[in-house]
Amino acid sequence: RGPKILLRWIKEKITSIDEQLFEEEFNPALSGTGFGPLSHRIDQETSGPLLVAKTSRAQRHLKSQFHQTSVSKQYVCLVHGRMSQPEGTIDAKIRTLRTGEMSKSEVSSSGDWALTDYQVIATYKNDRPQRNSEGYDGYSLVACRIKSGRTHQIRVHMLHLGHPLVSDDKYLKSETVAEDREWCPRLFLHCYRLGFSA
Repeated sequence: RGPKILLRWIKEKITSIDEQLFEEEFNPALSGTGFGPLSHRIDQETSGPLLVAKTSRAQRHLKSQFHQTSVSKQYVCLVHGRMSQPEGTIDAKIRTLRTGEMSKSEVSSSGDWALTDYQVIATYKNDRPQRNSEGYDGYSLVACRIKSGRTHQIRVHMLHLGHPLVSDDKYLKSETVAEDREWCPRLFLHCYRLGFSA
């Protein structure tokens, strides 16, 4: 439902896109890649830029860069707990399990290579007198740069460190999500920079 609405909006607003890009045979929705004129995907609740190709040549060029992991992807997220290390690299393989419409990922030795560099920007105390239902005390605002682009990579890698993202309805207990959503109505994850060659 969501992708079709987005594609209709793109088609109405950017009229100079080659019609061929909207044909599913030309650009099927494969795991991790875009669909239609989109060159990539981000999770539904993640905010940030999307690259839209106007020609089939540009689409092939952009998708090639994503497949070769040469696109620079930088995000900012808010995680539960105050992180003890100010920066680091998470080099942990990720395996994605798909069942129908649902997908969930986990760190697994049988997964695919995944690398996330992170740097803590700020830490915050919890204003509430008690910790939340999962026992986290405070928050950390974290900048992340991912080289690979595995499904839910930042979410899974931060969880692996013991610091799940705020309002993450896939990887947090429902009680914690409900507490988070009182003040943060969606997943706290924003892509703030995509770097690619023209």
